[in-house]
Amino acid sequence: MFMDPNKWYLSCPPLGSAEEPHGLVVYRIAESDPPGAKDFQSHFELGKPLPRKVDKCRWRSISVYENLVDARKTAAFLTKKRNLQALYIAQGTLEAAHGVVLHTPSNGDSHHDWWPCDNVDRLQPFAVIEQV
Repeated sequence: MFMDPNKWYLSCPPLGSAEEPHGLVVYRIAESDPPGAKDFQSHFELGKPLPRKVDKCRWRSISVYENLVDARKTAAFLTKKRNLQALYIAQGTLEAAHGVVLHTPSNGDSHHDWWPCDNVDRLQPFAVIEQV
């Protein structure tokens, strides 16, 4: 299922605590409608530098939210921070075949890290539901 050697040496994803989703409805912030492959890549895959205080395993995950309100708040913040005209929120339902997730809240929100399975179509379960 998880064949990426860049993940394994970090014990990534954290199989002891990450869980397979079963019908987990999540929200992903995207820069385009419809979302493109770039919207579903980790910071590692995008070539972004690893921040000092960020775990290497989490750097290889994709952020999703279980609560739409949390996704809206983050999208609004990012729109202002990055001086963007708009961002979009895509809704998707993750199943075990899509990978594993770990609830990683920040200030009590519904943030999850998602480690997709290798060769899974990351865009397939998602569709934009609104513009922020």
